[in-house]
Amino acid sequence: MTSLPSRHEIIRKRLEAHFEKRAQRSSWLPVAFFIIPAAMILIGALLFSAPRSTDGVSLTPVSILGGFTGAIGDLYVGNSFQPTAEVDADDETTSTSTPKPTPEPTPTPIPMIDVSGVTGSPYAGQAVIDQFKEAGLNVTQRPVQHAGFAALSGQAVGLQVGDGNATDLVLVVYESSGAVGNDWQTNSGQAPRLKSGHSLPEAESIWWNRNVVVVVLDRGGSSSAAFDAFFKLR
Repeated sequence: MTSLPSRHEIIRKRLEAHFEKRAQRSSWLPVAFFIIPAAMILIGALLFSAPRSTDGVSLTPVSILGGFTGAIGDLYVGNSFQPTAEVDADDETTSTSTPKPTPEPTPTPIPMIDVSGVTGSPYAGQAVIDQFKEAGLNVTQRPVQHAGFAALSGQAVGLQVGDGNATDLVLVVYESSGAVGNDWQTNSGQAPRLKSGHSLPEAESIWWNRNVVVVVLDRGGSSSAAFDAFFKLR
């Protein structure tokens, strides 16, 4: 004859079922397996113990069981609603950013030289400047900003010709007409072309007269008058 389950077994099975459902819905399942057996032992002991009172507080099995159940509920709720941290993908240190363009280095000016010491045949540097002045043009020496002129075999002199919207140019004076061929390809009636292996800033115009090459960097408002004066050299 099959015996009916005792009251303790019924309570134990109900509590096990209750805690199993809660354990399945929470992330602290390993903790539940530790608490449930301990709770069973405590409840069994309380059911057979006499009611006691401490400082006016009743410690009956029902009151203790209620407090224990409330503590378990608080633990379950606190664990279930624990906030989770979110990581913004934009904050990842591995994210890449658009590389910024590398600024071009500032050109190093060539030290200014005394024009009176710029010699050549048939024309010296001072002779070209005097020709500009004879044409009524104001002439001011300025530094040569591009280091590529220092690599030429001729001597480079930076000039501003004219007033107001002046023409910026660089005179390159060679020792002789033949020395021009060291850096330039020259053909009569055509502008000279820089040979490979040299680098100069972009020029708006290039003139050539015997042993002098003029590289016009900015035409300004006096380029026509300077052009005419340059080819009147004698």
